[in-house]
Amino acid sequence: SSRLRPCATGWYSPMPVPTLRFILSVGLISCLADSVAGTTCLQNAVTTRKDLVNAKGESYPVGLVYGDWASAQVLAEIAHIAIEEILGYNTQFAGYSSIPETWRALFGCTNPTDTSDNSGCSDGNTYSHVMMESWPLGYASTWNQLVDANYDFAAFRASNLFNGLVGMYIGKAVWEQKTSAPLLDTKEGLHEDGQPWTYFDPISAFNTSKLTPCTSTEFANDNFMQNYLTITGDTAGVSLTGNGYVGVCHADYWWLAPGECRTSSGLRCVPVITGGTGWALEEYMQKATVWQIPLAIGVAKDFQEFGELPMSMKCLFYWWEPDSLFATLEPKYVTFPAHNAAAWATGNKTTTGGFGMLENLVSYDLPDLAQDVFGFVYHFQMSMDTMRGIMRDVASGESTKDAACRWATLNTGVLRSFIQIPTTESTTGSAGSTAGS
Repeated sequence: SSRLRPCATGWYSPMPVPTLRFILSVGLISCLADSVAGTTCLQNAVTTRKDLVNAKGESYPVGLVYGDWASAQVLAEIAHIAIEEILGYNTQFAGYSSIPETWRALFGCTNPTDTSDNSGCSDGNTYSHVMMESWPLGYASTWNQLVDANYDFAAFRASNLFNGLVGMYIGKAVWEQKTSAPLLDTKEGLHEDGQPWTYFDPISAFNTSKLTPCTSTEFANDNFMQNYLTITGDTAGVSLTGNGYVGVCHADYWWLAPGECRTSSGLRCVPVITGGTGWALEEYMQKATVWQIPLAIGVAKDFQEFGELPMSMKCLFYWWEPDSLFATLEPKYVTFPAHNAAAWATGNKTTTGGFGMLENLVSYDLPDLAQDVFGFVYHFQMSMDTMRGIMRDVASGESTKDAACRWATLNTGVLRSFIQIPTTESTTGSAGSTAGS
């Protein structure tokens, strides 16, 4: 098989902004390793392979598109194994640094990285056909624009995968210290009455050279701080300046929640680290104040420090799943009351943020070009728990290619069970059944 991959610079991962809408930030995890000619993963793999052939008689490999984060790479490799070694098609890979770019590739855009023009991407032929694990959350308008401009050639959702998670996490080294209810991965377990700070490092143990001053973060965002004040009434947590409202920080780097954390001048706090300019920062402020959680909120200086601080310090941290970054910590998602969409729409972020169903997408013409390939994507399933285990292996040093092969080898029967010809009704995509809907 041939592997085509425009490797971008940097290290990309899906990182939601404070509104829980996803952006893609700094750089690649890695380029998928080139296949060694003649090597296969599965025993009895098909070695004589064919291309797709369209109505014009043109032939080309099955195009696999993936986003540049570890879980998407693993799933792309699993799809590659099934499509090449079981179904007997040639494949080629293309990796992109953002969700819109992967979508544009599936829509047949000749230059998927040029997102300035959504119109006329496809002339009816596409050379990218499958994307495993698309994150549609936050990109509904982008998807709809692509569909509107290319309605007859719109890619569509073949199957749902599992809910992507974004929120506050706690590592095993911390949560395993408390075995009786309420547990530390709940708002009740973090309530200040239970003195949760005894399980965490004090903020004085953090090197502030690894943090961003509050004045350079979303603590200086007037809209966020005004909204926080409106929701909580915490007049001591913000201050009105000539540039609007700003968060009141302790020693320039930490915002302290009201109650024990603030009255102790930071001595009785639970540190939480976020990244960027303050992903989910206002959300955490609201949750801390309303649920009486003694949070001290700090923003890592850069992505490197964001990745390192939770690995070396006992703290809560912002994260998303599936992903490999903090997988070796065996983190748990800190739970809050169920998502209240109406409340979030008014700026009240005290409930759980909305989850986004991750999806497997295909090009509009794949059902006609290869029903068996489409059937594989249509029937493919994997649980979040399974992916978490794979991500721990990747975080421990296993390549995404090796992790995918090991899973496929151990689950060959499961992989083969996904290869079914779908019913006629399921092989026709429509704009109404696409990602982001």
